[in-house]
Amino acid sequence: MGEGAVLANGSATHVGQVIPANSFAEGVPAVVKKQNITDDDRKAYFGLVPAQWTRYEASKIEESIRRQKGLTN
Repeated sequence: MGEGAVLANGSATHVGQVIPANSFAEGVPAVVKKQNITDDDRKAYFGLVPAQWTRYEASKIEESIRRQKGLTN
């Protein structure tokens, strides 16, 4: 799986299969349906940009841990 690639839910790759960076693949076996996808494409597919969601969730987790340890301001 290349960086930024998306593999559709329920799809599968075979051993050694390459899904290029920034591409969308689906099926069994997975077939690349679109290449050079952008954050707009990811937002259309997921409803959000996964990298932004990951940063958002990480900040919530960090805040929770700081609260539990009494490290908040």
